Amino acid sequence: MAAASTIHFEYTPLDEQKNEIRVLRILPGAGADPLECRLQHIALRDSADYDALSYAWHDPTLYPEEQKDLKHNVLINGKCLKIGNNLATFLQSARGKEEESRQIWIDAVCINQKDVYERNVQVLRMRRIYQKANQVVVWLGPATNRGDVAVRFLKLVFDNCPRGGEIAWFKNLMKGNDLAIEWKALAGFLGRAWWNRIWIVQEIVLAKEALVLCGTASMTWTQLEYSLHYTSNLLDEIKTQVQDQGDHSKIRDCVRKIARLTAIRRRKDNLNVVDVFDNVGGNDCTDKRDKIYGLLGIIPDADLVCPRPDYGLPVEEVHRRAFGNLATETENLDFLSLIVNRPPNTRGGGFPSNFPSWCPDMTSSYFRNIHRLNTFLILPPQSQPQFCASGTEPAYARLSSNARIIRISGVRLDVVDGVFPGESGFRLNLELTRQTQSQATAYGDEDQTYEALWRSFVAGLNIYNASEGNYEAPAQFGEFFARQCCNAERQHQSLIAEGIEVAFDINKPSSITSVFTPEDPAWPFNTWYKYNREAIFAGRSVRQWAERYTPHHIEIEGAVPLDQMPKWKDFSGSWGPANFGRRMVTTEKGYIGMALELSRRGDLVCLLFGCRMPVVLRPEGEYFRFMGECYMHGLMFGEGMKAFERGEYKLEKFELI
Repeated sequence: MAAASTIHFEYTPLDEQKNEIRVLRILPGAGADPLECRLQHIALRDSADYDALSYAWHDPTLYPEEQKDLKHNVLINGKCLKIGNNLATFLQSARGKEEESRQIWIDAVCINQKDVYERNVQVLRMRRIYQKANQVVVWLGPATNRGDVAVRFLKLVFDNCPRGGEIAWFKNLMKGNDLAIEWKALAGFLGRAWWNRIWIVQEIVLAKEALVLCGTASMTWTQLEYSLHYTSNLLDEIKTQVQDQGDHSKIRDCVRKIARLTAIRRRKDNLNVVDVFDNVGGNDCTDKRDKIYGLLGIIPDADLVCPRPDYGLPVEEVHRRAFGNLATETENLDFLSLIVNRPPNTRGGGFPSNFPSWCPDMTSSYFRNIHRLNTFLILPPQSQPQFCASGTEPAYARLSSNARIIRISGVRLDVVDGVFPGESGFRLNLELTRQTQSQATAYGDEDQTYEALWRSFVAGLNIYNASEGNYEAPAQFGEFFARQCCNAERQHQSLIAEGIEVAFDINKPSSITSVFTPEDPAWPFNTWYKYNREAIFAGRSVRQWAERYTPHHIEIEGAVPLDQMPKWKDFSGSWGPANFGRRMVTTEKGYIGMALELSRRGDLVCLLFGCRMPVVLRPEGEYFRFMGECYMHGLMFGEGMKAFERGEYKLEKFELI
């Protein structure tokens, strides 16, 4: 057994000309033997023989918070280096008794973390480091909290569960065992810190192969991926078995994360920035700059977006320069869809105090709360997003020297005239509600005008069923909208008669009352209807439009309930994501659409070249504040650009602050 050294390990600089990286070999040992490793330089080339480690530096689910800063000594080439708890546990688990391990790349050891310049350079090499590795080793921590039970259970599912017959198989499995221990173990396993790291995205997406370790239990990433997919198909079925609903939520949320990672892996050669940030930008990181740097490995044109990472810059400046470069160098403004401005007194809401309105703040949780209308990670690999409001016109963007103001070319289409109450946060956004003044319609006859109303309600999309390739909202959604409005009206009047509710006056926000939510699968819709029933569009209220287009047969006794009709699930699963955090708006010319809830009368509806979605801008003196993307029916597929080409609109320069 080697004696412990007190001499601090000093790094030898890497030779950039030789494209060097460092790799580690874990030397044999057991029990209380000191951790010993050998660190050496190798050239990063196709023939490089090493694995790469993916792990969490600290995991509060496994180690007490007071141990967060606890350091362990490891001997590197005979000299002492301090490392964290979780990494020390991995090295102890990975070392053999008789022979040294394979070479492995570990960021905390193989990068000199005290050398900012080296960190900046090595971040740019992360993509190649993980691409060239023989495999990525995912360390989820020791087998505490029955982590090994979770791994064995997932391998059992992978090996035995028939595709398409998951529910029957699980029900049969649970006849002799309610699986309470397995569900609890799985929830703990999926609640570990590793799943929330920002760096796992590129580490897994770029991996040739990945091996998942929990203590001494192991499984391949493919086994993990498919077994969790099978399990997700019956999460609602086994809710009663998962007695702790917090456990159920952990399992469900992590299954969704795995699904997003799988989709990114599938589309890794055809990704766009919005796909990447929207789906995984909410993951955690120790250094907030890594909200940008941690995803460079899979962002298209990463070298243009961020020529060289700089950990010496403030977090906000890293964001400004990255997204500013994205606009000016790639001539693409789709990243604006990542900006979701919400009332400051809602969860994750408000304008970031030190961020320009045009720059997404990936350090905040606010952008994960609201569904983006033009992100299509779920599409087949070669597909493109559906909406193309600005056609193929590239962005003409210029960034100020301090990267705080961006000048963008576009077209001013219309002015917001009416603002509906919305679906969520009624007390917070009612002060912005304004009835439509214009009686105009931009859609021709009544049928087209009603279609604009109900399509705007779901932002034109069949979100729920998009994975089957059906992205456009079917005409049946219009029938569902009218029928459910009339159902809600009858219920509303009944509750008023019983004294449970009072009538809401859209012109008097102070008339708001608590929302009654009976045991009805459509109660969220009914809530929306209560506050929007008298909102005016093209001279009629929502209530009047619904009555005008409600099929007569819904009054017939014995008619099929809405929630039992084909495609009702698609409708109910589509309107919620489209409405949450948004409200319907109308314009002076008679357009209707869906915009973020801070939109108000007087805001501008614009097309910005290089942005697939129409946007809402707010004039502030000679500048403009970006208020978010919007769905504006009749302007989503280049109609505004065609009108611009006919001379109906003029080119403008918008300076966004």
